[in-house]
Amino acid sequence: MRILKYNKNYRHNSHHNIKKIKNIIEKIMAEDADPQTLDFLFRFNTRNYPISVHKVLELPGEFKNIEDTAVFIFDEPAKQADHVEKIMPDGKMVKRESVSTVEQQTGKLSPSKVNDIYIYCLYYTIHHKRPCYAIVVTDYDYGKDYEDYEVDGFSFRIYFRTFNREKIYEMLNRLKRKDYNNEELSNEDYFRLICCLIFAKKEFAKDIIEEIVKLFATIEKISYNHQINLHLALKMMIKFRFGDDLNKKEELLIMITKSVHESQYEKINGYEVEQKSLEELKKDFAQQKIELETKLENIKNKNIQQENELKNIKNKNIQQENEIKKLKKTLKNNGIKI
Repeated sequence: MRILKYNKNYRHNSHHNIKKIKNIIEKIMAEDADPQTLDFLFRFNTRNYPISVHKVLELPGEFKNIEDTAVFIFDEPAKQADHVEKIMPDGKMVKRESVSTVEQQTGKLSPSKVNDIYIYCLYYTIHHKRPCYAIVVTDYDYGKDYEDYEVDGFSFRIYFRTFNREKIYEMLNRLKRKDYNNEELSNEDYFRLICCLIFAKKEFAKDIIEEIVKLFATIEKISYNHQINLHLALKMMIKFRFGDDLNKKEELLIMITKSVHESQYEKINGYEVEQKSLEELKKDFAQQKIELETKLENIKNKNIQQENELKNIKNKNIQQENEIKKLKKTLKNNGIKI
């Protein structure tokens, strides 16, 4: 059995700052578990590490940039995709500049979710005038790489990226070897840990969380962002999975907090990233749409007003020109040349 060798922060905080650590844990223990933990962690990390996401999930094409995930459908509430990329040809599947949508999914796809994915693809195909590839990252093992679905008489294909038990433990063991060899945690390694947390099914999720907590407590070569973001992810998952086991929850929270340098405590002290439910996002997007339409209408009205002013000036100029012509004619009739 491997003996854990805790990192220097853990060793230091085992003897110092215990009071501060206990205060942090008390605040974290008092926070409720977020029911949308898995959705939030996937979206939060795909936005922060898009290139690593593309590599780890082996998404099609060459990554170009991420796109806005808001999807506006006429006469319907706004929707939000999990992750959207603009991609370039890769000499394999992707033959021209395209878009791919990526959805995080636990369990088998429901008909309503398939319909949403179809709407996302349709929206980005029309909006970007580009082909769209639909990818679902899931814990459900379909036993194949893709499946064809039909919505409203149209057939489209969904590609799967499956994180089953075997793949999760394989990734975790590889990361343990890196830690044992004192290798630095890369962006790709960080996102693999996040995937292990998100896609570990309920029946073995607690074991995975404990393994990652121990790994987190031993890592020496870890960047500031990785450390803070992993603390957030682990804290959320511990609350999400160990809500009925207060002793284990407290033990794991203490372990991850001891592994963070004391100078970073202000970043985790009762710290929870602002989260919004899909319904709240829909309201925000609907409000933004109304504001945009109002702004466009104001610009349109202003343009009409300016056009009317120009028309009045033009009519005034024509009137003045006619008066000048009349005056010239009168002078000519009186034998006066100008």
